[in-house]
Amino acid sequence: MLKQPCSTFNRPQKTAFRVAPHTGVWSKRSLKFCVFNHVSVMLLSTNRRASRLFAFYERFLPILHGYLYTKVVRVPFSKKLGRNVEGLWIAQHEWGADKLAHMLRDLQGFYLKVAQVFAAKQDMLPRQYTERIAFVFEECEPMDRSTVDRIVRNCLNHDVYEALEITDKPIACATIAQVHRVAIKGSDAPYVIKIQRDDSLRLMELDMANMLLVSKVLDRCGLELPFDHISVLLEYQKQVRYNIIK
Repeated sequence: MLKQPCSTFNRPQKTAFRVAPHTGVWSKRSLKFCVFNHVSVMLLSTNRRASRLFAFYERFLPILHGYLYTKVVRVPFSKKLGRNVEGLWIAQHEWGADKLAHMLRDLQGFYLKVAQVFAAKQDMLPRQYTERIAFVFEECEPMDRSTVDRIVRNCLNHDVYEALEITDKPIACATIAQVHRVAIKGSDAPYVIKIQRDDSLRLMELDMANMLLVSKVLDRCGLELPFDHISVLLEYQKQVRYNIIK
């Protein structure tokens, strides 16, 4: 495999996301906890990594706020009026699933890979989510040709690179790498080449750090998901490293 060198829910709808009684609301203290624990990552990030970090929270925080507002404000108000709150949660899940799908399409990378784990388990997320993010098994934005050429060129000496004729369109594309057909000058035998994406290890570390931080903050704020999301992420973090060439 070629790589770019680098240094270094189906539960009842209303309980799929809920705020534990002992917490109740998103507090300023919780927000400070979130920012404080991630500030070192921002300071040490390159421009690309910092931009990806902000892009993640720009898309995720409105989803979190939507669930907190529904739980703390809309649901109690509806109950006082004697209204059925089930419809509120269905609408909230539909809205949140749509926002999450857009976030996954925009950010790609390891967010897609983790989403594949959750989307494959129908009991982990509400139906609206598993249906809306089903695309994660099929869609992954390929690297453009200039990026492919640069990675191959940096991994091989000039003579070997010049002997390769790599197809423009990949025959397979995933979050970590993509596969192209390749012809070698002077040979009629068919070959394929697997090219690892730019900075895959660093990208995985940043994305996983974001997701683990969010999971811990959700627990600290009393937002409970219907599965042990932190353990799932930790185990996935261990397994995905085996697929990356360092």
